[in-house]
Amino acid sequence: MMKGISMILVFLIGLLMGSHSFGLHQDSAESVRIEIENQTKRFYSTSNSKERAYVLFERAKLYNYLGDTDRTIHDLTSAIQLYPSFIDAYYARGSVFNNAGLPEKALEDLDIILRMAPNHEHALRTRAAVYMALEQYQLALEDMNKLLSRNDRIGDLFYQRSLILMHIGNFDEAIFDLARAIQLNPDNGQFLLTRGSLLLKIGRFSEAKADLEMLHAAMPDNVEISTLLKMAEAGILYQAQFE
Repeated sequence: MMKGISMILVFLIGLLMGSHSFGLHQDSAESVRIEIENQTKRFYSTSNSKERAYVLFERAKLYNYLGDTDRTIHDLTSAIQLYPSFIDAYYARGSVFNNAGLPEKALEDLDIILRMAPNHEHALRTRAAVYMALEQYQLALEDMNKLLSRNDRIGDLFYQRSLILMHIGNFDEAIFDLARAIQLNPDNGQFLLTRGSLLLKIGRFSEAKADLEMLHAAMPDNVEISTLLKMAEAGILYQAQFE
């Protein structure tokens, strides 16, 4: 169960950090290199620090597309030096640091963003996910509590908090959050699978079976779901011996 949560976390952090401000449309490597040259010319065509920072930010996207991490970080760092309150550049650099296996460096950039913009939702969500990956669960929980105190209509937020609660052993609270996530997003199979797996883990086999049967009806060929459903059914039979 915890291995599965860790895999979800890797995906979640990548999704959060990759979804805000630093995307690039699919293009050929050659056209990207040409655009890098164009951005370099734009950089030298202006002496305005803020404009130069934005040019470097755009060029960093291009280097990132080519997989050139060193040049990406260099351009983002230079952009920040030119424009110290450039939140998108901090967020992008944090994303690159995290993808490069440097979560502590990513946290530094996220902390800077949240000092400048304490209500920055993307930074709070991402910092919570990074804290969790670093096993700093209480700090992760604090960030998620802050987010949910402002907006309790997003199922993903309840789901993300449920993963933290599972890690610290607060299973009843995690199930409550998963129920809320499912209520807000009833078609999300991942939410239902996570709750079913957790209910199975803590021996609430009948409830687990109900969740897993719904998933099995939608995905009858899914081996993982079929296996979990059989485990829930076996658990029900085992418990019946003591009733």
